[in-house]
Amino acid sequence: HFIIGANLGPVYSEDYWEQMAEKFREYRHVCLRDYASYCKMRAAPNVQYAPDVLYLLPEPPVPAAGERVVLSIMDICRYTDSEAVVRAYYDLLTQATAHFLRREIPVTLMSFCQWQGDEAGIGVLLRRFPGETKLSTCCYRGDPTPVLKAIAQSSFVIGSRFHSTILGISFGKPVFPIVYNSKTSHYLADLSFPGKSAVLEELPSVTLEDLLFNYEHHIVADCADHRRYAVNQFSGLECYLNEKESAFESSTV
Repeated sequence: HFIIGANLGPVYSEDYWEQMAEKFREYRHVCLRDYASYCKMRAAPNVQYAPDVLYLLPEPPVPAAGERVVLSIMDICRYTDSEAVVRAYYDLLTQATAHFLRREIPVTLMSFCQWQGDEAGIGVLLRRFPGETKLSTCCYRGDPTPVLKAIAQSSFVIGSRFHSTILGISFGKPVFPIVYNSKTSHYLADLSFPGKSAVLEELPSVTLEDLLFNYEHHIVADCADHRRYAVNQFSGLECYLNEKESAFESSTV
C-alpha cells in the first residue's frame, strides 16, 4: 500500500501524531505534500516529502480572452464561529467583485467542494449582484477541465480553497490566498510565498487594497522547483514497480 500527496492535520494532539506514525507502518511508502507534516513523521524510513501532485498538471491551452478574475468561494460559516469574520469575508469578496466589474473585467465564482458548501457561499455573492452578466460560476462536479481552463484563462486568483491557490500559482498567476487552516499556511511557507495573504481571523482588518496588492504589483510566486520535484511523489511507487518488473523478468529467463 502507498500514500501519495497527503498532509496531516490541522491537528495539534501528540496522541494523533503517535496514532498516525503507527498507521504509517502499515504502508510500504508514504509521501507527504507539506514539510511540516513530514517533520512530524520523518523518523519513519518509509516517509518522505515532495511538492503537491497538482504541480504535475499541465496548464491547459486556452485562447487569449483579456483579463478575467477567479474567486474561489467557501461557505465560510463552516470554518469560523466569528460573525465578524463571516461578515468581513463576504464583504471583502463583494468589494473585490464590484471593483473588477466596474472595470468591465469578468469575474468567475468557483466552487471546489459542493458537499462542503462552496456553492452555498457562491449563492451569497450572486445575490449581491442580481442580473450581472459579467459574473459567472464554475463548479467542480467531478470533471476538472472547466476549473483548470478557468484558472488558466484568469489574470488573478483570489483563493479560499487550498487547491485554487496551488493551481493559480502553478499556472503563473498572481494569487491572494485566504488561509482557513494550517495546510494552506504550511504550503505557503514551503513555497516562501512572496505576496500578501490573510488568515481568517485577520479578515476584519484586511482592506480591498491588501487583497488587490499581489494583482496590482503582479507578484507571482516562483514554483519552478515545486514543479520539478513534484514527480518525487511517485518515487516509492516507481521503485516498487521497478522491483516487480525486475523480478518478473528474472523469473522468465
